[in-house]
Amino acid sequence: MGAMSRRLRLGLLTMFAAACAITFTVLLLYTFSRPGLRVRIDLSSTGTAGLSDRTVTALNQLPEDSRLTAFLFPEDDSFRWFNSNVYPQAFDRITSLMEDARVQSGGKLQTLVVDINSPMVAREREINRSARKPGEAIILESGGHRRVITFEDLFQILRANVNDNTPARIQLERVDAALGDAAVALASGTTLKAGIVTGYGQASPTDPNGLLGLSQLLVRDNWEPVEIEGPADADDCDLLIFVDQKQPFLPSDLSAMETWLAEDKAVLVALGPNASPAAAQQWNQLLKDRGTGFEPGLLCEPIRSANGMVEGRSDCAKLELNSERFSGQHPITIPLIEDNRLLLVIGARPVIFQSGTNDFTQERLLRTDPLAWADSQDPNGLVFSYDKNEERGIRSIAVASERWAPGEEGRMGRIVALGSSASLGPGLDFNRDFITSSLQWLGGDERQASGLIGLGERPFRPDRASLARINNMSVYGIPGVTLLIGLWIFWRRKR
Repeated sequence: MGAMSRRLRLGLLTMFAAACAITFTVLLLYTFSRPGLRVRIDLSSTGTAGLSDRTVTALNQLPEDSRLTAFLFPEDDSFRWFNSNVYPQAFDRITSLMEDARVQSGGKLQTLVVDINSPMVAREREINRSARKPGEAIILESGGHRRVITFEDLFQILRANVNDNTPARIQLERVDAALGDAAVALASGTTLKAGIVTGYGQASPTDPNGLLGLSQLLVRDNWEPVEIEGPADADDCDLLIFVDQKQPFLPSDLSAMETWLAEDKAVLVALGPNASPAAAQQWNQLLKDRGTGFEPGLLCEPIRSANGMVEGRSDCAKLELNSERFSGQHPITIPLIEDNRLLLVIGARPVIFQSGTNDFTQERLLRTDPLAWADSQDPNGLVFSYDKNEERGIRSIAVASERWAPGEEGRMGRIVALGSSASLGPGLDFNRDFITSSLQWLGGDERQASGLIGLGERPFRPDRASLARINNMSVYGIPGVTLLIGLWIFWRRKR
């Protein structure tokens, strides 16, 4: 009877354990099938393995019928030369963040990854439905509007070197930032108009060798670019953009520009070393109250190499800027510092940074190394080399200014003065993050993703101390507890 009782209890215990296991398995499979119940834990030391809070907030502000589609096609053969792993690394990163977007949105956002392994019928259907063009990597659709993100928007690639068979590699990644910008633009529901002035010798926004890249960047950032002859034609614009002005303003446009500034409207002006001296002088007078303007010369820095500091080469005019050269107190550069971005400013002239009137703030956004100098146009001087008639020291590359408080129309009168016109033209790919952040600031803070979000919607991003505790627990704690339990059972059995 006792044996039967023990067998009955053992059978009931086994059935109970089996029922618990089945219940746990069903709940686990149900959780895996429901994106809204999933949790992704970011255990990386930098906390950048998943989407940022800004991007998650912007995606959650989109309506439920929003769709995020990634097209992972290796279309540039040069990125595969010499066994380069650019595409595998890039596609793995995009796929991971696509899944993170689906989980963080609670399943409200429809996500789809289309690659060369997708069925041909489904692949062609998605390409035709989204009107996808070659080079477009991610398309975000919401409420009848769409934002297109190209592969170049997501990654900055160092191309292969055919001379020494060096493969292409990813130098900089901006997937999260690009996706966040697209989501913010769609969530805002408004489109601002940017007037690109071309009547004074500037490049055209439709020229691939001119400002086409800038025009496309404006569209992706929810601006409507408009080509205008001068400030007199900018009545319905929200922002004026001047790039490498070759001639001074005509009287009518000069008057219109003075009125534009008096009405506290936004301006982005980039004058390189080849801009007209008369035009630079006009801008110095227009921006006098802001404490900024443009100085002559070409900013150069010595090149650090294994043999010491090198001068006399054109590479001295290519300024590599890290976070130490950015302002740590301005909304334009703070995101660049947080994401550890790098810039390459080509062909810059010094920007004036001094006191203006008490009505406006002045902030140096980008600066040179203390060993930099402004290479003069003196024909007797050494090219790309420091001369005795030149002065070494920190020089400003970009300056931002705005009112301390909104004016009568509620505008802040925001202005960004940049000493490099190439940064908006041929060098845009190396400075895309800075230009995008500047456009967002010039458009107003209301265009940024803001507001608190629920803790359940935020990824778990432990700090270094938490990671150390998790590591100690996994390496020492769990094995140690298991060993103690084993010793206790051994001791009990010996008794």
